[in-house]
Amino acid sequence: MDLAAACEASGDREAAAEAHVSAGALRAETGSYTMALEHFERAAGLAPAHPLAALGRCQALLATGNVQAALAALERVRRDSPELAGAHAVTALVLADTGHDDEALNTIEQALTRFRDDPWLHDTRIRLLRRIGDPAGALAAVDRALDKVDPTDRVWRGLRAELLLERGEDVETAVQTLRDLAASAPDAIVPAVQLAEALAGHGQPAEALDVVIRALTDRPDEPLLLATEVRLLSRLGRFMEAAAHARAAIERGVPSDHLVLPLGESLLEAGQLQEALQAADVAVRTRSDDGAAHRLRGLARHRTGDEGGAAKDLRTAWDHGVRDQQVREALGASLVALARASGVDRTEAISLLKQALELTPHDASALQLLTDLLRKAGDLPGALEQADRGLATAGDHAGLVASRAMVLDAMGERATAATEFERALALDPDLDWARAELGEMLRTQGRYREAVDHLERAATGDPGNAWILASKAASEYALDLYDEALRSVTEALHHDPDYAWARGVRAAVLADIDELAEARQEVHRALESQPDMEWCWVIAGWLALHEDDALHPASKAAHDAATYFDEALRRGDREPAALAGLGEAFTILGQTEEAQRTFESAVKMIADEQAPDPGDLACRGWCLMRLRRYEDAVDSMLSALSLDTTLFATSFDLAMTLLCAGQREVGMEEFEQAAAKLTLIRHKGRRRGVLREVTRDLEALALQPLRDAPEVATAREILSSLRRGHGRVRSGGLHVSPA
Repeated sequence: MDLAAACEASGDREAAAEAHVSAGALRAETGSYTMALEHFERAAGLAPAHPLAALGRCQALLATGNVQAALAALERVRRDSPELAGAHAVTALVLADTGHDDEALNTIEQALTRFRDDPWLHDTRIRLLRRIGDPAGALAAVDRALDKVDPTDRVWRGLRAELLLERGEDVETAVQTLRDLAASAPDAIVPAVQLAEALAGHGQPAEALDVVIRALTDRPDEPLLLATEVRLLSRLGRFMEAAAHARAAIERGVPSDHLVLPLGESLLEAGQLQEALQAADVAVRTRSDDGAAHRLRGLARHRTGDEGGAAKDLRTAWDHGVRDQQVREALGASLVALARASGVDRTEAISLLKQALELTPHDASALQLLTDLLRKAGDLPGALEQADRGLATAGDHAGLVASRAMVLDAMGERATAATEFERALALDPDLDWARAELGEMLRTQGRYREAVDHLERAATGDPGNAWILASKAASEYALDLYDEALRSVTEALHHDPDYAWARGVRAAVLADIDELAEARQEVHRALESQPDMEWCWVIAGWLALHEDDALHPASKAAHDAATYFDEALRRGDREPAALAGLGEAFTILGQTEEAQRTFESAVKMIADEQAPDPGDLACRGWCLMRLRRYEDAVDSMLSALSLDTTLFATSFDLAMTLLCAGQREVGMEEFEQAAAKLTLIRHKGRRRGVLREVTRDLEALALQPLRDAPEVATAREILSSLRRGHGRVRSGGLHVSPA
């Protein structure tokens, strides 16, 4: 029978209450708060006015996660014992547990001005400073307590030794202090545990285990000693043996609140993740305010892929002062994983990454992802800053170099961007996404041959990537490699049938190789799933203009074409082809003034370009011809042909412009030369497409200024002979650059 039970049996309620308070304090000192709470509640039942019983109960309730009950109990203590120093200590602990560390410390400092020698206040101040990560302040507080209150206090001397060990200061003296404390109080539990942890922390885990085993000889079921033994066995790599010891102790009735945490830790290190998670759940339920319990569950969740739960637990552990490197790295990794997860909006992802980088500031992958997200959010200076920050410490990180290149490209610094892409690929030639991004950048710059080379290599490394294949197809299309482009884009759609951009590219290729009906199907499928692709509306309009009855003012095709081109312009398309096409539709519909204004707008748009490409110059020439500014039209078409000799339809447009200008002889010579150039078109479908384009343009002009000109009849005869030589014409061609 223990002392408390003996006092109760004798009927001495006051002595029994004192015994329960002492037993509760001992259990609290060893961290057995559930058992401590039982003693304090029994003491309060025996002596309701006992202040230490009430305060001890408050502290035990707080330590076991019963915050509301602790607050209620604390209010009663303040009411019944307003001058009790311990009430201030418990108040500070409540404040700290609810996230108000500064207020908690301030409460203690104010209380110490009134109760300078109160050991409970000094002890609370030391523990708060240690908890918030201020070991230097905690050490100074211990020295103050030892100097002002009790220089022989065993607990404070042990704490001082622990703090010295944490700071790596005067290690030998600290260990010797713990040896002396353990020797002077062989029946005390805490000194033995402190000595064992000190020895283990300084490379002597085997000796530490011997200390604990000796202490367990007389107290085989002491929870704190058993927990320390389990942790030491784990530190020695004997994980399953550690778990077995913990389970055996729990099975024979040892309270599990101390043992469940080291049990879970040993299972975690043994790779028994589900069992570790079960132990962690129990630990959190019984010790909800214990950062170590949340640490265990957070690490287990992280290793099982539950990054949301891991981040929540690890953040709780961090807020409770558990901030070891393993927690830092796992919390950072979980936050990064959450930022990468689908369904997370960009703003939240950026916030998560910034939190992660506070923990792991040199994580190159997190910096790369943050760079990419800031770029997509339009914060180019911020993106460049993050990339430079990462490269300052990880200059050879290929992915980060490539992400920096993408930022530079978005900032218009394309030459520097290309250099950075090349540097990234020199660091990692297998970085397929970077090679694909370089290829796409080269495509948008009109460097199609180089783009195809890079995109082909990227597609080899990542064969199922529909975006790479579609971008390659767009580059091949720009090089008039129609069969290759059709193969690439068809493969892209095989991997991703819902890829609208790729379907738009396929529509453009089919339109150019005389597959008009299929092109219409493809462009409308693309627009059904992604109506914001302005360039696809241009293709749809162009295809409508090439319906068989499109030149008839009453035809539905002309109205459809006007609608499609107008839709492209309404959605923000800046392609001169959209304006030129709309002008054509207005011309057919007899809306002459609207047509003239639209052609003028197209001419001005191209004139405002710093370096218009050959296609835009050809379009400008056609619009000028429609405006009957023939001399300017001829100049623009000649400029286009000087830059790109493969603009076959433009050669015919030049001939027709000369005819319209009255230069009949020169015009017919140019027409015949253009016809001869058709033999240079190797692709039969494309050749038929050019013939349809030219025939359509000739008929459109013949409706107005050249209605009765004999040259028109001659031109028609030339085209007729070409059709007989190359087969029936079914559609024309249109090079629209996919955005």
